[in-house]
Amino acid sequence: MNWIFKKTTDPREDNIKISFEQKREFSGKIGEKALLLTKNYMIPASFILGAVESIEIPLQDKHKITILLSERSEFGNEKPLEDYIYSIRRVTNYSGYKRHFARKYSRITDLEYEAIVDDNIYKERTYLGVIINAMHEDHQRSFVTYLAAKKPSLLAGSPDCEEAFHHLKNYLDYAILKPAEYLQESYQTLENMVPKSELSTLAIGERSHFIERQNKVIEEELNMFRGILDTIDLSRFDSSQYKNYFRNIPLPIQIK
Repeated sequence: MNWIFKKTTDPREDNIKISFEQKREFSGKIGEKALLLTKNYMIPASFILGAVESIEIPLQDKHKITILLSERSEFGNEKPLEDYIYSIRRVTNYSGYKRHFARKYSRITDLEYEAIVDDNIYKERTYLGVIINAMHEDHQRSFVTYLAAKKPSLLAGSPDCEEAFHHLKNYLDYAILKPAEYLQESYQTLENMVPKSELSTLAIGERSHFIERQNKVIEEELNMFRGILDTIDLSRFDSSQYKNYFRNIPLPIQIK
């Protein structure tokens, strides 16, 4: 078993002491691997990898536990815990992931530990979760409906993140990207009909949403979004370990 210990002070010293009180015994053992987590839910660069070096439980107070961690290595930069939440099985609240690490310490499995230390994340599930949970709730609900029609088993006991991501790309194409392209084509038609001097003053609605300005925003966002999707190639990832690990775990969809 591996551990994440919360540490509110700056962990720069060579050896780190973690003290806490609890009613039950601490089940950790000397030599087990450990990570530190700051109050900002960052995994710091100055002291990262460690091992449980000693566990002190005073005889007069069996519930007061002190753990000494010894330094083993470090990263070049601190790591936000948020980058790894789709590779940690216990996390089910993706917007409120911090509540899953509210205690002084938390257990993490070998696979989860390696995901953080080696940046060996469950990429298909991470891409899927990040995009879906960044979408507007109307699109989230619409995608779930779309998925239920296309492959209902993905929502009921047989989740496959790679296949679900394929359906997500198709949904984004027909529900977001294609309509945006149609708006651009309409603007181009408008350019041929309206003088340039008047085009910049045309607006939609009471808030003066100028058509020319909105078209530029759509063009920029469309190019950025397509660029991101085009760079994602799931075929080069080997996630067989994660597929077994997350078997029967629902897709990472959290409706706002």
